[in-house]
Amino acid sequence: MVMQLSAMKEFLVLAQRLNFLTASEELYISQATLSRHIKDLEKELGMPLFRRSTRKVELTPFGIRMIPFAKRAVALDEDIAKSVEDYKEQVSNHLTVGLVPHWDRIDFGRLIAGFRRQYPGIHISIVSRDSADLLKMLEDETCHFALIRAASKPTESSVPICDDPLYAFLPASHPLAGRSSLSPKDLAGESFLLGGDGELSYELALAACREAGVEPQVLYHGAGPQQLYFLTQGIGVSIMFEGPMLDNQSAVVRIPLETSVMAKIYLVYRPETLHDAGRALLEFLLQYKF
Repeated sequence: MVMQLSAMKEFLVLAQRLNFLTASEELYISQATLSRHIKDLEKELGMPLFRRSTRKVELTPFGIRMIPFAKRAVALDEDIAKSVEDYKEQVSNHLTVGLVPHWDRIDFGRLIAGFRRQYPGIHISIVSRDSADLLKMLEDETCHFALIRAASKPTESSVPICDDPLYAFLPASHPLAGRSSLSPKDLAGESFLLGGDGELSYELALAACREAGVEPQVLYHGAGPQQLYFLTQGIGVSIMFEGPMLDNQSAVVRIPLETSVMAKIYLVYRPETLHDAGRALLEFLLQYKF
């Protein structure tokens, strides 16, 4: 048995008013529509709910018996509707922002703290993933915004935030360690410690060298702690993006690389998925001076 909750609500109003005209006006429907709905409900239940005469409308014993059940059904429906709306409000006030690892050109914590002071009712979650994972999260709608590193605009709605240049990383004991900048030509003949396949730093390091007419001699091709370890041991040089992983390494120096090859940091989002909280964060981020 599948009863329309709207018909149950109409039954309760008519049971209270016992007048089709008064009940239909309260429900903003015609008397004929109300009468048809009640008849359909009685047919589905298999029992009359009302006795009708030209003078009055009365509840049948079965109609009286049905009132508490109808009230519980309507109350449950209202509770479900409220729960759904509460959940939607909770979700609409929660934003997930993704960041590429090892990028500290801005104090993002301070930025988010400023946003939360301005919008205390909006909750922010921050995740750190590589750019490919963040783009997948945006596609899956598990992330609302992402600050990613890319060589070109990743999506139509992407907003370039700032340049993300390449640097040369050398052992502090290297003869070129005191230079204020270096060209890839200065590193010709060196043993290179480069990122892994598919990593943007690897692709752009090769592009920067080849732009300068240098074919790098790659000693190590990978990423992570091993690359850092080889650098600190003085067995090679590297070209990659700046990042905090070398900030406390006195054995390694970071020198700006003279090249037109670089990445950018993009703010990426999907406009069609933004709600009010998302639009507030977007406006806040676009006003920030990166």
